[in-house]
Amino acid sequence: MYDALTARYTFACPARGDARVTLSAFRSLERLPAASHPAVYRVRFACPCGDEHVGLVGHDDLDWAPLGLSSVPFLPASTCRKTSSPS
Repeated sequence: MYDALTARYTFACPARGDARVTLSAFRSLERLPAASHPAVYRVRFACPCGDEHVGLVGHDDLDWAPLGLSSVPFLPASTCRKTSSPS
């Protein structure tokens, strides 16, 4: 959902299919009460199509992904083997 290269979140848009928006396009953010771990948030965002839409985003994508910290291991394209994280 978060693309570190472009610093944008991807959500569904009824008019365009996909909408890629920056954090500044978020209009409201509300934690959903049912989900506790990982927490899930309802986001209302300004879409490039001109409307505002609602999407869901997880805690990891919202808080950690923009910092370059994610739970996905790094796989070098040349070897496609999992490497140990630098300490």
